[in-house]
Amino acid sequence: ALETQTRQFSDETANVQAARRKARLVLQQHDALVDVLDIPALIDTCVRNAYYQEALDLSAHAASLARRFPDVALVQDVAAEAEHATRVMLAQLLALLRDPAKLPALFKAVSFLRKMGALDELELALTFLSSRLVNLKANIGGVEERVDHARFIRRYVDVWREGVHDVVTQYTNIFLDRASSEDMIVELRYLLSTLTLSMVDDLIEVLSQNLPLVEDTTSLTSILTQLTHCSTSFAKIGLDFRSL
Repeated sequence: ALETQTRQFSDETANVQAARRKARLVLQQHDALVDVLDIPALIDTCVRNAYYQEALDLSAHAASLARRFPDVALVQDVAAEAEHATRVMLAQLLALLRDPAKLPALFKAVSFLRKMGALDELELALTFLSSRLVNLKANIGGVEERVDHARFIRRYVDVWREGVHDVVTQYTNIFLDRASSEDMIVELRYLLSTLTLSMVDDLIEVLSQNLPLVEDTTSLTSILTQLTHCSTSFAKIGLDFRSL
């Protein structure tokens, strides 16, 4: 009778014992599980604090786990959240290209965009130029047009010269100096020349509209000298518009 009752008790508690074994296993692997579950939050923290390399490493780890455990829903959920955090990082890096950043920050952003592989080199170059153009036009647009047209022209030329020169220098260092082939250099130079010629057209248009309103000969001479120095400096980097 005791043996029968014991077997009956064992059968009745089989599900409970199985659940306890699973709980014990989870408890034993608690630290490892927490590490996996924390990956998306860690990536988000890294992105918000500009630790982009660490974020990429964590994202790669999450993707590796997803490949190793394709049938584990929890791991797949973690990988999906990690991918979402990585897309936030992509958006943040692209937004950085529009900020008033200097060469080191822009170089760092482009380097991580390359590592992410979301854009090929030409697409990345076009995105870079488009973003810097937005920033450049915002700076130029900040030059207020007042009654003193000579002062406006001088200020406009200063901002235009500094902004365009920065874009050319940044683009050359980040893309042209690291081009992988001659064909790539040709494509990259075409993108840059398109932007610079457009900016020269904008400059000529502003001069055409405002120079006729400047009546003081001394001011005209000063503007001519400023434009001569500007065009001469750009001639050294292949953008010679002195004849215009």
